[in-house]
Amino acid sequence: MSVANEAGVVDAVDLGMGEGTKALSGEALTSWHGVPLSGLLRQAGVRVTLPRLLVMECLWESPGQVLNANALYQLLQARRQPMSLSTIYAVLQTLRQHQLVKVHLLTAGVQGFASLEG
Repeated sequence: MSVANEAGVVDAVDLGMGEGTKALSGEALTSWHGVPLSGLLRQAGVRVTLPRLLVMECLWESPGQVLNANALYQLLQARRQPMSLSTIYAVLQTLRQHQLVKVHLLTAGVQGFASLEG
């Protein structure tokens, strides 16, 4: 279950992993050097949304792995958090513009993405 205010900012989300509802503004989510992912977004001046947090969480929970949009799509499907490929691409573009992910050039010009930890 997710809750968003009028501006579309997410207050809580059920990650579909049997962990119940977690506060997205708190320390319950994956963090980088003690800063919650939602805090990273805010520090970069990016609005916190459910798609952004879910994509970031997939990347941060796969340290050292480089994932392309299709791999993220499959991970999100497996988590029962379906998201369209176009939304994933838009999120990745935003994260890239704000230097919140590492970008790798894979074979055939496909871009791969990794967390800042990877």
